[in-house]
Amino acid sequence: MMPYTIEIIAAIDMLIVILFAVFLKMARDTKNQNETLKRELEDFKKDHIRSFAMLSDRVSKQYLTIKEFEQQIELKNKEVVFQTNARINQLESKIYKDFDMYRQQGRQY
Repeated sequence: MMPYTIEIIAAIDMLIVILFAVFLKMARDTKNQNETLKRELEDFKKDHIRSFAMLSDRVSKQYLTIKEFEQQIELKNKEVVFQTNARINQLESKIYKDFDMYRQQGRQY
């Protein structure tokens, strides 16, 4: 009976050693996968931060372009108003030359 018990204990011990080895291999593989995922996550973060920085630069440059465009439009509007006022002043001076203050017509058209 004793040899049979020793065989059973030896088989259980072998099973425990095999299961422990399998467990260690699975733990090592899980650790390697975890490290790989951490590296990929860091690379993903760096890529997104870089993309965000590039997008932010583009937006800021675009904003400056839009701001410059608005300034150009405002400048053109001022020029149009100035030219319109100048033409109105010319027309008023011509009218005042042609008609004097006593409402007597100066020149005949």
